[in-house]
Amino acid sequence: MPPPGAEPREGAAPVVTPAAPAPAVVAPIPTTPPQPPVEKAVEATPAKPAGASGADQLVFEFSQDAWVEVKDRNGKILLSQLGKAGVRREVSGNAPFSLVVGNARYVKLQRNGVPVELTHDTKVTVARLKLE
Repeated sequence: MPPPGAEPREGAAPVVTPAAPAPAVVAPIPTTPPQPPVEKAVEATPAKPAGASGADQLVFEFSQDAWVEVKDRNGKILLSQLGKAGVRREVSGNAPFSLVVGNARYVKLQRNGVPVELTHDTKVTVARLKLE
C-alpha cells in the first residue's frame, strides 16, 4: 500500500475507501390506532306512517324475556310468543289492536315510530290495552 498522498503506481488498483452507510429512514409508529371513518347519523323515520296504507306498525323491544300477544281489529292474532331478551319484533296490521304484554316493564313498544307507554295499563306485571 502506498504512503498517504503518494501517486498510485501504474497497474496498481486504486484504493477505494468505503463510504459510511446511509442512515435508514424509519417512519414513526403511531401511538394511537387509526380511527375508522365516522358515518353520518340519519334520523329515523317511521317505516309506515299511520293512514298511508291503513296499516300500523308496532315494534316491540325486549330487555328481558316477556310474553306478547297482539290481535288486530278482526281478532286475528298477529303475534303470540315469548320475546327473548335483546330481541326486536315488528308487526303490521289494522287498528284497533288488543295487546297483552307479560313482564311489561321490560318491553318497549312503538307504534309508527312513536313510543307507547305500557305502565298505565299494567297490573302487577301484565299490561292489557287497546290501541285505537
